[in-house]
Amino acid sequence: MKNQYLIAIDLDGTLLRNDKTISDRTKNAVQQISKQGHIVCISTGRPFRLSQQYYEELGLTTPIININGGHVHYPNNPQFSGHYHYISAEIAQSVFDLAENQFVVKNILMETKQKIFIRHEFCSVFNLRSSSDQIHFNFEKKHLSEGPASILIHVGEVEFDSIMGVLKQHFDNHCTFYSWGAPHYVIELNPIGTNKAIGLKKVADHFQIPRHRIIALGDSSNDYEMIQYAGIGVAMGNGLEEIKLMANEVTLNNEEDGVAIFLEKMFPIR
Repeated sequence: MKNQYLIAIDLDGTLLRNDKTISDRTKNAVQQISKQGHIVCISTGRPFRLSQQYYEELGLTTPIININGGHVHYPNNPQFSGHYHYISAEIAQSVFDLAENQFVVKNILMETKQKIFIRHEFCSVFNLRSSSDQIHFNFEKKHLSEGPASILIHVGEVEFDSIMGVLKQHFDNHCTFYSWGAPHYVIELNPIGTNKAIGLKKVADHFQIPRHRIIALGDSSNDYEMIQYAGIGVAMGNGLEEIKLMANEVTLNNEEDGVAIFLEKMFPIR
């Protein structure tokens, strides 16, 4: 179609309300612009196992950007040349050693393409909707023979800054760092150079969509690069101030159908 747009939308704090559901208005807006021929692409820090339900709920048949750009793929389309980045097993083992021996951490999760490793079985923070044979509790360093796509370290609020500082000091050349922030203080490590903008460019190149017809909507630090890269970067009203200052536009928050309101303004929807 002429003037086809690529619209990349973050999940948590953006497409999803605080109860992790999609409003009827937002769902309708996404489905209507998809029918118009535009490409809607979920772009999230979540792995596919925790975003697939929303992909299917919206009826999407497009590529999806997972793990902050570390996993770019096109479900049910093997012709798409995606990618899957991971942290080396050696670095993952070193992170494990540091977290276990120098810090007081609540839990550690490392996720490879096929398996999920949880250090301690009690894990209220990490969402584990997955088959039991994929999850390995009480793992040890020796089990990390395959490099993970992401490492999540749950820490206390007081220790958060100091632990983040030490981890960056040791692994800044090997990992990209993100933080979840309140109420869950989680430090996330992804492969070096991973960000949503890289994944977004991969999708845009596949459909030959120029940068000025790329729209990105997000709210948090892991959305910064893709909002900056997009021709039209949109920050949520509930987003970080640094995201709002950098974005081209600011819409209402995720509880007020901010995504739908922007899309309805940008694309006439019946």
